[in-house]
Amino acid sequence: MVLSATTCLEPTQLELWLSTDLPCDKLHGTAVTVGHLGELEDKPASMSSTFCERRPDGSSGLGMLVVVPSGERDGPLALKVVTAVDASSTDACGPSPDPLNAYRGCIVARRALRYLPHDTVRLTVPMLAECENVSCDARSTCFKAGLCLPADVTCTSRGCRFVGDEADVFPNPSGGAAGTSGAGGDPGGTGGRGGAGGQAGAGGVSVVNQIAAGTDHSCALVNGGDVRCWGRNDFGQLGDGTTTYRFTPVAMLASPGGPPLAGVQALALGGDHGCALLGGGDVRCWGRNDSGQLGDGTETDRPTPVAVLQAPGGPPLTGAQALALGDTHSCAWMSGGDVRCWGLNGSAQLGDGTSTERLTPVPVQFEPGVGGASP
Repeated sequence: MVLSATTCLEPTQLELWLSTDLPCDKLHGTAVTVGHLGELEDKPASMSSTFCERRPDGSSGLGMLVVVPSGERDGPLALKVVTAVDASSTDACGPSPDPLNAYRGCIVARRALRYLPHDTVRLTVPMLAECENVSCDARSTCFKAGLCLPADVTCTSRGCRFVGDEADVFPNPSGGAAGTSGAGGDPGGTGGRGGAGGQAGAGGVSVVNQIAAGTDHSCALVNGGDVRCWGRNDFGQLGDGTTTYRFTPVAMLASPGGPPLAGVQALALGGDHGCALLGGGDVRCWGRNDSGQLGDGTETDRPTPVAVLQAPGGPPLTGAQALALGDTHSCAWMSGGDVRCWGLNGSAQLGDGTSTERLTPVPVQFEPGVGGASP
């Protein structure tokens, strides 16, 4: 999806939260396919994962998937989720000429959506144990054992429900999905935000590869190397070129007013700042910089990433392999095996044999007198 720079609108995105009432040791992976309803059965999975996390309430979280729709505005967006239970893997979860054997040992759920452009839609999809071996047809989904309903769902501030069902089926994880309605209905839905709009086309899937959290902000690294952040932003710690707090993820920019930052391989967040590891071992940092924790040779806050320098006024740091951040200092593990740190050093947290604040990286002194920086 390409947006005009004059619209100041954020792209549409769907946050898909997956859960199940089964324990993790009973599961063998989950796969999600994105496309057109009725055409998902033979299409390869858009992503697959073996992630499973037991929750205090006894349910199991299967992760969150971010889908960024693109394509024709009136094209349908549909999802098929399969979880392998008795099946050895999601590869064995598929249609069959014999309906009685379709999706044997698996739980399958389908959803078809309509929503307004530029909204963030949050949708939970529970993979219910009683729906194991219940495949329904290509345009329906299992609601409970023996009952299949049309896969169209309507979302409001109270939750989401299947079209034609009077009771709320499942809540939204973050207080509602604005501007959604069942496929074929009016955009805006029941209680959603009204106005012109239609279905967004099925498009790319952004799989969350890494999540990181600072004091009051969080970031996710998605496939393709893009970064999206949300939360407090008074020091520019979200990297979107602003100091505006964000209740949902926004794209990190490569520079103020520039394109999104791309090619990120790993993330690390500190108290009010963050750093990203790019290809070639380059390091970019953003956010609060009152102690030089961004490593760019200054103490100036940065609302978009800046290159960490080898020395004040020197070239960018290269060859980093991993990052670790504290509240007001940062460190990089280098390809040669050494470690370099920068930022606040009042408690000797930089390990360079001094307590002097450093605005660019200095080597950690692992042996007395070796690799240290001068006071």
